[in-house]
Amino acid sequence: MWVSRRLPCPWIKCASSVSGFRSSGLSSSYPPSLSFRGVSSSTFHDDRKVETKSNPDASSKAVHLSYKAYESRPKKDKPMTKSPLVIQHSLLGSKTNWKNIAKEINHLTRRKVVTVDARNHGESPREPSMSYNLMAKDLRLLLDHLQLDKVSFMGQTMGGRIGMILALTQPQLIDKLVCVDATPFDSEISINRWRTLRQACAHLQNLEHELRSVHGIERSSLADKAIQDILPDTRDRSFFLSNLLCDPATGQMPNANTPLWRINFSSFLGNPDMTTSFPKFKNVSFPGKVLFIAGDRSQFIKKEDEDRIRDLFPNARFAWIPNCGHWVQTDKHVQFLKTVVPFLEGK
Repeated sequence: MWVSRRLPCPWIKCASSVSGFRSSGLSSSYPPSLSFRGVSSSTFHDDRKVETKSNPDASSKAVHLSYKAYESRPKKDKPMTKSPLVIQHSLLGSKTNWKNIAKEINHLTRRKVVTVDARNHGESPREPSMSYNLMAKDLRLLLDHLQLDKVSFMGQTMGGRIGMILALTQPQLIDKLVCVDATPFDSEISINRWRTLRQACAHLQNLEHELRSVHGIERSSLADKAIQDILPDTRDRSFFLSNLLCDPATGQMPNANTPLWRINFSSFLGNPDMTTSFPKFKNVSFPGKVLFIAGDRSQFIKKEDEDRIRDLFPNARFAWIPNCGHWVQTDKHVQFLKTVVPFLEGK
């Protein structure tokens, strides 16, 4: 039995559960004092060659991430042999974004599914440093804690890139990899998006005093108006503002020292090169099965990227879902599951 521990954020309002699904989910953020047999909590070994000028993350320690596990009771005389699935959200997201899909995949496949908050997101620790390599370190520590020798991994954009690093540096950890609207290559669009998001963070950070002086809908309305010109797309702005914390019962913050946001603005602003921190791999490839799934209107991955991606992932498959963009898992929910689940099941 696992020990269930949650970071002290009781004012976070969780999404309602999906009817028809049983979950034995345990939400946990394990304490740094835990020690694991044969595991160094601050060591992340790269087994593959990575081309890099310097490694500023070498001395930074992995952190203990908040996660939630969904499990089904094993059938009698049929032990579970399927690899667990770990799901990592996108930039500005959290594990709650994937709650419903995690439950559905657990229900359909009966495999264990674990959703994770990245550092500086959700209920995970707030750290000054943030890079793809560090976030991969964090995931490795989580796998060690859960005693998972091999997993399937699904991640969206930022989460997909973290999964790619694990697959390319430690292929023994990854059974199958699903990359949702993600590519290993930087683009002007992704760089400009990171710059825009940081601008929104700075604007709202400067507005903190005014935001704390109001509550409930008035607070979210003030924040929304403040970044309308920076994030003109209503859906992007709504996703950003979903990180605004409030007590669902009172609409107020518990105390003045409590963070206003699930995301760590200071870390976002202090790591301007985070989005371009994906390492350059030389003479390295992952031999396992990989699914790249995206909408045909995606701005982050294009069909012309397929050949370059296969240099790193020679067994990659590509699924282009018509008439949708970045939010493929929600805009085309059924088609998304009909594509991902058979891939995970080896069909």
